[in-house]
Amino acid sequence: MSSPTHFVNLLLKSRFSLIRFVLTRVQALYDEMRLYNSSLTAGQILIDMNTVDPWNPSAPANPYCTSDPYSMFCLLTYRWPIGSGNLSDVVSLADLSSSASISNVPDRFGVANGALYATIDTTVYSAPSGVYFDGDFSASAWVYLISCYYYSRLFDFSDLPPGNLDQVSVGLSWGDTCQPSFQVVSGGVSQVITSSVTVPFNTWFHLAVTLSNQNASIYLNGTLVATGTFLSPPRRVLRSYCYIGKSNNPAYWKADAYIDELRFYGVALTPRQVLIDMWTVDPISPYVPGNPYCAADPASLF
Repeated sequence: MSSPTHFVNLLLKSRFSLIRFVLTRVQALYDEMRLYNSSLTAGQILIDMNTVDPWNPSAPANPYCTSDPYSMFCLLTYRWPIGSGNLSDVVSLADLSSSASISNVPDRFGVANGALYATIDTTVYSAPSGVYFDGDFSASAWVYLISCYYYSRLFDFSDLPPGNLDQVSVGLSWGDTCQPSFQVVSGGVSQVITSSVTVPFNTWFHLAVTLSNQNASIYLNGTLVATGTFLSPPRRVLRSYCYIGKSNNPAYWKADAYIDELRFYGVALTPRQVLIDMWTVDPISPYVPGNPYCAADPASLF
């Protein structure tokens, strides 16, 4: 009779033999095996999937991000950095247009002409027709509010004016409360959440919204200030009335605010990723300061 130790050794040898048996019969190529010490979110899995080998300079570029293959910007669907009269979208080429001369102001770093002034005059800033939303998404921007007006908007993207069938909007004031709002109208079904916290005046603040499945959230300066349930997510429809700083409803006032770094993501950001978005500087503008929370790569998943 074999001793217990001998039996264990036989068992281990048998198991390793089985592994060798299986491996000799699986013909496959393997690359980039990674183990993380925490569970990845759905968005982080996408980042992992599209992240190239940092130690292999010959690795191909990330197809979703031309500047930093490890960046959360790889999840961006649209991004309007804004500055120096530039209204370009650097991700999907959905450049903004203006009905009059562009009004630029210093951004949150004091850089001249670094932000857009969405004024209450007749100037209208709009994005071209596009789908823009299809289920889960996130949107964020830096805002400097000068005055609070009735149902003023950060943005309002709709298929029909005044957007009574399919509309996605982020408000700087719900009514005249000066409380930010997040509204999705899907197939005529209106859903909205509002914050009990008012937006600050005459100072820059970060405003973000996320939609994960049916869970809608509003973040102010990285802090969760409102949650709710949207039973009907945004539909994949063509939106042709897409305004920045203006509502599709003519009864609602235009915004009186500076706007900078407007970003749309095709996934719902996690609370941590909202903070990353808030503190991530513009990678194409070398003059902005570094992220105070990350010394190496402020946007990296790693």
